[in-house]
Amino acid sequence: MSKIKTASFLGFVAILTGLLNYITHPILIRYLSEGDYVQVGVYVSIIAILSIPASGFGSLMLELFRSDKPELFTSKNFQKELWKYSFFYGIFSIFGVFLGIFFLDLPISIMTFFVIIALIPGIFGAYYYALLQSREVFFLIGWILIAVALARFFPAIGVMAFSYNWLGMMAFVLPISISPILYYFFGKKYISENSEKNNFYEKITILSQSNTFFWYMILAGLYILLQNIDVIFAKMIFADADVLVYMSVAVMVKFALVLIGIFETVSLPVLMDASKKFLHKKYIKNLILLSILGFFVSCTILSYIGNFTLNIIKPGLYADYFVWAFLWVSSVSLGFFVIFAKFLIAQKISWKNILVLPIILMFGFFWIHSLIEFSGLFALIIFCLYCGVLYKIFSSKLFLE
Repeated sequence: MSKIKTASFLGFVAILTGLLNYITHPILIRYLSEGDYVQVGVYVSIIAILSIPASGFGSLMLELFRSDKPELFTSKNFQKELWKYSFFYGIFSIFGVFLGIFFLDLPISIMTFFVIIALIPGIFGAYYYALLQSREVFFLIGWILIAVALARFFPAIGVMAFSYNWLGMMAFVLPISISPILYYFFGKKYISENSEKNNFYEKITILSQSNTFFWYMILAGLYILLQNIDVIFAKMIFADADVLVYMSVAVMVKFALVLIGIFETVSLPVLMDASKKFLHKKYIKNLILLSILGFFVSCTILSYIGNFTLNIIKPGLYADYFVWAFLWVSSVSLGFFVIFAKFLIAQKISWKNILVLPIILMFGFFWIHSLIEFSGLFALIIFCLYCGVLYKIFSSKLFLE
């Protein structure tokens, strides 16, 4: 398929999956009891935190699949290693869930069982998703993403027809459970059948890539933290009415991350491929142009139509233009920051010193008095991260040669 057809299809996937996800949330808010919805929301946060190792593992595997010896990591021998990592991750997930329940004083319920079942296959899901991504089978990935979005949408519709709260809970965890199964089913054909005979096979463990794995985990954790910490801070600073406005806008602007995720899916296999260095400059420049376009559209069209959309979801809600603009800038900056940071990790370029200024700026939340100031400071923090990775890229040998 041509690049134009691929880009058009992935754009359609991003819009469709984004719409299905955002239609789902108002349904669940209306039909789940307040207690159940809050409990599910806390469990989703636990899932996000516990999935950091799996996310970091997936990024590492994508880099290894694009290395000069990808056969080492698609062999049956490596599958044995994968079972070991999956076992330890399963133990880590179960322990993490019950630790979260203990500290957050949550009741052990059917949701606990759903969460554990969803988390355990996370390593296999990350591995096979990275494998499919490395093979650039983007149409297949797109259809899987649509199936996953429908797996969330249909249980939410079921809540409207039946008064079973567990259906609403399934809408949160079913997509997490079904995606690893689909990635495995379609990705297993890329596993080498005769890998046992490879005389160059070497014992490969994650420990041999510990430094790279560590930084991918740091990046995954930072990405999840920046998606959630602003809402936590808002709850600490503002009244419930202001927090509701902020959370409503924050949920909607995260649609940008869905779209940028499509660019990441397409571009990372090339950016992590050492044999395609001649394409790195072109891809990076195109991504920068896309981010600039994202900033412009966010601060103009999307920020003005945001309140119109917000009133459809919940009549009476209104947010200032600058709140919309700043939060859109935050999402665009965060999405492209992650892409460029993964490229730096793959190129073994250190970027840890760019974290200093954003950490210092976070102390500014102690002197915030309005939602505009709050969203503006948050946008500045993430924009600093975005500019920092660009500085690292343009000052590297890649662009100086």
